[in-house]
Amino acid sequence: MKYWLVKLDVEHFRSFKKRWTSEEEERWWYWRQRFREGGRFAEEWEPPYLRLYEGELDEEEIEAAKPIPDFVHGYIDWACSQRAKEVIEPLVGEEVEFLPLRTEVGPYWEMNLPRISCLDDARAEVKRFSSGRIMRVLRYAIQWEKIQGHHLFYVAEDWPSSRFASETFRRLVEGHGLKGLMFREIPLVTGERPPWGETQA
Repeated sequence: MKYWLVKLDVEHFRSFKKRWTSEEEERWWYWRQRFREGGRFAEEWEPPYLRLYEGELDEEEIEAAKPIPDFVHGYIDWACSQRAKEVIEPLVGEEVEFLPLRTEVGPYWEMNLPRISCLDDARAEVKRFSSGRIMRVLRYAIQWEKIQGHHLFYVAEDWPSSRFASETFRRLVEGHGLKGLMFREIPLVTGERPPWGETQA
């Protein structure tokens, strides 16, 4: 199965804003840390309310003209519309936790994605912080056997930057006309041979 590096299209679609009271901001930092640690949160999740970003000064009309996407940055992580959830949940629902959000444009769902430790960081080309932690992956070396059968997930070693999606997921999203995601070829280290062939030169 082929895999893709998947990102949000933040240039062409509306997004939600993050401007809160000090109490709301404190709550946001709490959930940011919880997502960083990983886990499942449904039992304690209280759906936050999100409003659309209006745009910078003198750009409000440009922002308002953008379509509202099915996939967008939500409260902490990515979020999807009700329509998108109904499409993708049969495929990813055993791994992705969908947490409800209240928004001015109807229900959205925060997507708590699984993390899979699959980066061969001894071979991958990475930029690191002084602590040794990965800052950015330039070219990937993947332990492909670890991701077979998974459809939407983080590369654990590069959380929260690297998200991969399967070809099955891409076809599902594009076949239903769901908007907001961009699928890109995964930049691989020289000589890397993914399961679908196409050795990286």
